[in-house]
Amino acid sequence: MRFGEGEAFRSIFPPERLQRIARMEAEHFWFVGRRMGIARWLRAVGPLDGWVLDAGCGTGAHVQWLARQGLRPLGLDLLADGLRGLRAQEPVLPLIQGSAERMPFRDGAMAMVLFLDVLEHLDDRTGLREAFRVLSPGGWLLLSAPAMPWLWSARDVAAGHRRRYTHRTLEARLREAGFQIVHWQRYPFFLFPWIVATRILSRIYPAVLEREERPGRILNAWLTALVQMEVTLGRWIRWPLGSTLLVLARKPISLME
Repeated sequence: MRFGEGEAFRSIFPPERLQRIARMEAEHFWFVGRRMGIARWLRAVGPLDGWVLDAGCGTGAHVQWLARQGLRPLGLDLLADGLRGLRAQEPVLPLIQGSAERMPFRDGAMAMVLFLDVLEHLDDRTGLREAFRVLSPGGWLLLSAPAMPWLWSARDVAAGHRRRYTHRTLEARLREAGFQIVHWQRYPFFLFPWIVATRILSRIYPAVLEREERPGRILNAWLTALVQMEVTLGRWIRWPLGSTLLVLARKPISLME
């Protein structure tokens, strides 16, 4: 861990912020839709014989979810605060405090690595090289990252993002690290006009972002149904717009691939 690295993340994600994120991950429409898309890709990949690393796991909500899918999850995060709550709930789940830029694992140890809205916080070249290193030959990388640099807003600043990606720049980073891109999708498409409007309005009225995080029970239920329909249709449609890029990539089985 570099000097000051943990302190910087702790200032962005204090315990009360992590608690709010944990509640959002459970039922907020955006997380529900993203999780549904991830589940579809996990089914497409098929059985995974080995560890599935959630790098930058935060509160550990997806480590729990991966365990419920019958996988062997392993959580890694720089901050102990998020891991502490999950350890209290499920002490048997393997959780390790450490950096996604210097993963404390041997080469080829993982069957899959997940970077769920993590890459934008890192030196992305270093993070992707580390993911490539710890994956076994033929192992999978599943990531989500914020898209469209022109959507940069106070939300990105508050979350400690270093960048938003275009499809081209993210693809270039992945190929540079050695990955083969298998599939990608933009998300969410149906709500994209609303997201653009909130980002623009938030520059004048910051409270708009608070409303986005707490949409209310009825609105959240309606938006959840909308993103679930979008993800279902995404089996056949590659949506042209979305504030997030979802990518499934693979480490080649051999250097000849």
